[in-house]
Amino acid sequence: MIREHTLRRHASLASEARRLELSLPELMNALGFQDPWKPLKQALTVQQDGAGMLRAVGLTQARRPKPPHGAPTGCFHTPSSGLELKPGVALYTVLAGSRDRMGFDVLRVDPGAWVELQGRSTDRRFVVLAGEGNVVGEGLDAAVRAGDVVRVRRGHPLRVAASEGSMPMRLLIVSTPTTGQLKGSHVCALDPHASFFKAVESCEINQVANDPRDPAVSVVRVRVEVDKGTAPHRVDVNERYFITRGTGFVEVGGVQREVGPGDLISIPKGVCQRISNTGEETMEFYAICASAFRKTDYHEVGGGR
Repeated sequence: MIREHTLRRHASLASEARRLELSLPELMNALGFQDPWKPLKQALTVQQDGAGMLRAVGLTQARRPKPPHGAPTGCFHTPSSGLELKPGVALYTVLAGSRDRMGFDVLRVDPGAWVELQGRSTDRRFVVLAGEGNVVGEGLDAAVRAGDVVRVRRGHPLRVAASEGSMPMRLLIVSTPTTGQLKGSHVCALDPHASFFKAVESCEINQVANDPRDPAVSVVRVRVEVDKGTAPHRVDVNERYFITRGTGFVEVGGVQREVGPGDLISIPKGVCQRISNTGEETMEFYAICASAFRKTDYHEVGGGR
């Protein structure tokens, strides 16, 4: 049995795929479109066979997708299977660090559990993604919760303990080649009264950790509502997105990829990028820049959206 679906004029391919419960990648391939965010200039019809395969009907000017020029290698990363450090504590490697790039790991600490992390040869930033607990280290003995960032200098250990009765703590560990710029270990506590502010693009931003104490790395929280997305742009610093909620598409250097919670996207400086929320809930992610992001680092590409 063949089903026909009509895509509405002026709607985006992404919103129509969600409305009709179709696979966006397959729909893009059937119609020959590379841009799921651009409004359709005309109503289009696609047929879906019993196996779910899609094909365009009556489309005389379909633009077949060009083979991508190729995004920089290793742009998209997902966590490895966890390594249990001790009962109730696991470590997941997302992207191994090196002398010239940031490393990313996710630490999970179950309620009531704790772990002593030894000092490393790199500076580290611990972004609390979920849960609450306590951290003890160089000049540190503080309660932390989701949204806080703990900065730890090279060579110093950190003890992380999750609170009893809370949800498991999850922390994103960002390691950077040491430059000696981190000014002591400290906590950047999330201001409970701080709100997201509307950016130039179709997204909202909350500055979490971007100050002179750590000129090497900045951390911001970003929120993108359903059917919204950023304009094509590039930045003058290396950037990483870590998705914590929602699903959507990211385009880096002309290559698109569907992403969701736990995915890490590496975006080299100067490469065109954008992200769009094609799911059914608000998308949230952390944007981590090295060196720390400044307003003058942002450049919109083309006319935008």
